[in-house]
Amino acid sequence: MLRLEKNPEELIGRNIWDEFPDLVGSKAYEEYHRAVTEQMPVNSELFYPPLACYFDIRAFPSQDGLSVYLQDVTERKRAEDSLRERARTAMLGADVGLALTQGATIRDMLSRCAEGIVQHLDAAFARVWTLNAEENVLELQASAGMYTHTNGPHGRVPVGQFKIGLIAEERKPHLTNAVVGDERVGDQEWAKREGMIAFAGYPLIVDDRLVGVIG
Repeated sequence: MLRLEKNPEELIGRNIWDEFPDLVGSKAYEEYHRAVTEQMPVNSELFYPPLACYFDIRAFPSQDGLSVYLQDVTERKRAEDSLRERARTAMLGADVGLALTQGATIRDMLSRCAEGIVQHLDAAFARVWTLNAEENVLELQASAGMYTHTNGPHGRVPVGQFKIGLIAEERKPHLTNAVVGDERVGDQEWAKREGMIAFAGYPLIVDDRLVGVIG
């Protein structure tokens, strides 16, 4: 049930923008004014952060003012988001399956996997390293998205160094939604310049044996 943390008696006869100032300038604010200005009904959806809820908004102008009907559609939106996420994951799984069966070489297979991650997960870029066990070094085999080269500083990463090497050493994923400020991201200027927000890196383990890192 929707709770505005105000009783109806507190709202009757009051200016809605005074009572809910955080709505000023929002989509609801614009739609309400459009309905009155154009004298036509409007219908839109709004996410309201203070309540962490989605609302279906229907506004109907009249000579006396504006009638507004709100419906909490949060559960529906969450179900839709969950369905989209499952569909994206399924498509990625299908692409990875094709890559592993149709790729001519390991590098070709991993390149297709990286491309699938960028395409289906909206990643800025994706890279795959394999472990050179003799030298204890991760070697970059595939890179897709905004960076496609496999040479340079990230071409060979010693296990235990930098964020990728630490993922391999610890055999644990590293996830962050704050790349800028993350102590494991060494080049903070690059992160700021490119607008990097989130990072996800995972160790690749087969039969309890580390074979690489994806991130």
